[in-house]
Amino acid sequence: IINLTAFIHLTFDDGPSTAITPEILKELKLRKTQGTFFVTTTNLDPSHPKYKENRDIVKQALSEGHLIADHGFEHHAHDLRMDAQGKVL
Repeated sequence: IINLTAFIHLTFDDGPSTAITPEILKELKLRKTQGTFFVTTTNLDPSHPKYKENRDIVKQALSEGHLIADHGFEHHAHDLRMDAQGKVL
């Protein structure tokens, strides 16, 4: 008997989105699984037009056992990329 176990880690970027994230949360709950939500923190700035809705989505995700991680403030392309030898590209 071969026992194959696979692990998948679900991640979601650039949220929260009032249009999409609640649907993702609903589907994850139906499947009794968790994910990590990488939040662009401008979406949680009090000056953001959907600040309260976004904050509530993050609170819901946390209360349902999901992880919240920072995806940067403005999500500009300032990421660090390196080749296999560690040289910055």
